[in-house]
Amino acid sequence: MCIYLKGVVDLVYNSEEHVFPQALGGRVALSIGYVSDRFNNEISKLEQEFIRDSFIGTIRQFYGPGKKGSLSNSKATKSRIYVIKRVEHNSDVLLGYIQQKLTVEIPQARINLRSGSCSFSFTPQVYGDFLLEAEKYRILCSIPEGLRIKIIKTNELDADTIIFAIQDKVEENFNAFLALNTHSNFVLNSEIIKKIGQTIPSDNPVHSNTGELSFQQKSFIDLSHLRIFAKIAFNFLALKMGRDFVMNDRFDPLRNWIVNNSTSGFANYDFEGAKPFESSDINFPKDAHLVFITKRKDVLLAKVILYNQIAALIQLTIDFNEPFEDISLICDWQNRREYGLTELVMASILGYWPN
Repeated sequence: MCIYLKGVVDLVYNSEEHVFPQALGGRVALSIGYVSDRFNNEISKLEQEFIRDSFIGTIRQFYGPGKKGSLSNSKATKSRIYVIKRVEHNSDVLLGYIQQKLTVEIPQARINLRSGSCSFSFTPQVYGDFLLEAEKYRILCSIPEGLRIKIIKTNELDADTIIFAIQDKVEENFNAFLALNTHSNFVLNSEIIKKIGQTIPSDNPVHSNTGELSFQQKSFIDLSHLRIFAKIAFNFLALKMGRDFVMNDRFDPLRNWIVNNSTSGFANYDFEGAKPFESSDINFPKDAHLVFITKRKDVLLAKVILYNQIAALIQLTIDFNEPFEDISLICDWQNRREYGLTELVMASILGYWPN
């Protein structure tokens, strides 16, 4: 039986459920049969938003890990496409993404609608030869039906300027991006796209792609993302205590909130408690994650810390009058290790990891 969809029968179970999401480097997982495919499908949109677009997503784009927790540069994650600005030229607005602390300007045409002037630019360290990229851009513009265009409205562009960029394999549903002023009435169509391609200059780009870039990514902290923090804690509780333990009715309010976003009040962000070991002798691994579960009176509480930067407190149940020993799991994703606080304390005292 699924630990989340309690009472639902005829469910399918095809995969393990990681305590910490695999995208955040999680390795320890519940066995197949604990969490159903149906629940994973229902929660996946919220989890993807949390991992991709939230404050956590921004941290991940800077530090990692990549796809499915990979530390390989080839699988490093990219942010969505957003507006970027050159620090030395505050009016110079571009489109780009972040990957491993590098801000990348994607191939794009900047068009003045009044004068018809057009410039073409990108980050040469990533894309290479200007003439080859310009020709590739022209070809893609000549087949506009193959472009899936995302509109990005911004007050950083004046009403007479648009930016049309083409880049695949960054956003799942789009491979072209049109940036324009928030109040612009400009409408892009196939004929205009073809004309943009024909207008691309054949000489060097107007902009030098060196210098510091300022990235205006819209990351955010959302109360609904607390359900993902709670899922991490509940997964860990199931891992340590077993299925029968977490299927108890006293966890139903929390379970229903995680699944259905029902009555809230089970969790809150703890912005001041994200670095509990900062003033101690415990050598907490850099940018690691932690889940810690303890009992206070009859309340079972969990604390989840991600990247040692953002934390949440979760009330698992208020009706727990049994003995309970504290449990914990540290996800040291950069070293591909997961272990408890006890092991970390021992290592800090001994100065090395015991066998």
